[in-house]
Amino acid sequence: MSMLSPAAACQRARPKILIVDDLPGKLKLIARILGDGYDTLFATSGVDALALAAEQVPDLILLDVLMPDIDGYRICAAQRCTTFAVDDRHPTSPIPSGSVPDYP
Repeated sequence: MSMLSPAAACQRARPKILIVDDLPGKLKLIARILGDGYDTLFATSGVDALALAAEQVPDLILLDVLMPDIDGYRICAAQRCTTFAVDDRHPTSPIPSGSVPDYP
């Protein structure tokens, strides 16, 4: 059994998260909440999100549902994020983050 040296363990890739929201303030807030344990990617449009996801292949995509160009559900569908199962007993579905409309 081989063990990773401390130097090799430090070089392991951190999980990559793509955060998608058309409001830059929300992107910063979510990144701050996540902390430094992840490599974070940001997109402010659905088109940019699809391009980044294809190029960078993130481990997780956090999506805003309400965006002007492509909504989170369509991005999810384009990424083939339909219902999947961890195993036969635990079916799961990806859940785009919800947006709350601004009310006066």
